[in-house]
Amino acid sequence: MGSCGEDFRARRLKWPRPKLLLGLLLLGLVVLLALLGPLLSPYSPREQVLARSNLPPNSGHYLGTDALGRDLFTRLLWGARVSLGIALVVVIINIAIGLPYGAISGWYGGWVDIYMMGLVDILYGIPSLLYIIFLLLVLGPGLKGIFITLGLAYWLDLARQVRNQVLSLKEAEFVLAARALGLSPGHIFWRELLPNMAGPLMVTLTFHIPQAIFLEAFLSYLGLGVTAPTASLGVLLAEGVANMRSAPWQLIFPAVLISLIMLGFNLLGEGLGEDESKSPSPGSFYFDHPV
Repeated sequence: MGSCGEDFRARRLKWPRPKLLLGLLLLGLVVLLALLGPLLSPYSPREQVLARSNLPPNSGHYLGTDALGRDLFTRLLWGARVSLGIALVVVIINIAIGLPYGAISGWYGGWVDIYMMGLVDILYGIPSLLYIIFLLLVLGPGLKGIFITLGLAYWLDLARQVRNQVLSLKEAEFVLAARALGLSPGHIFWRELLPNMAGPLMVTLTFHIPQAIFLEAFLSYLGLGVTAPTASLGVLLAEGVANMRSAPWQLIFPAVLISLIMLGFNLLGEGLGEDESKSPSPGSFYFDHPV
């Protein structure tokens, strides 16, 4: 049986989409700068030269230096790497936990769904910041702790959305036809259900990423996330606040970079969301295009 998902996805690719293109442009620029960071700057992010501390932007230091004489441009590039690493980890852990969890709950229903979604409801009842701080205290501050903690903080929404999507699609004609052919639940999910859920799930993940990036900056600012001398945008913000009167560029440039990253992901999510709202429903598509 051929998969209808490819045809359905092809019908969703409608260009141009200004918000999506602008989001991709902003994120592409940030990714390019982060990847090429070591080639663009001759300085180390931890190199301290007190003789050139708190220098304003100049030809030798494009964005100036911090209170310890470290090049701010270099540290921003490395901070962007941390933010993009958080984005990658959030997506991977969300998919690894939320996707199978929600799929199993929605597919089998009954008591399986009741107990699995009951656990999700219990976790929803706990303030997210509370168990994020608890996990950070258990794992300890640093990149490893912040990556794992933020990855585990957002899978609940994805699991609930996958469960709802599976419940709405598992009685569709193309799924019933696949089941009549004796295909396994795993095969049906990956080849038939997932292509029809991919759009809404991508939108959800795209909006989770800027939330996680902002939360990392907030936690690092409080000293609970990434700690100095590692360069992260939250650490740079904390250092910039301490010197905002004498060297305001140390606060302005990290804040602008965080804003651009979050704007890029939000525009990307809105662009994908607009396309989803204009797409035909899976049921109407498959009535006209039987498996």
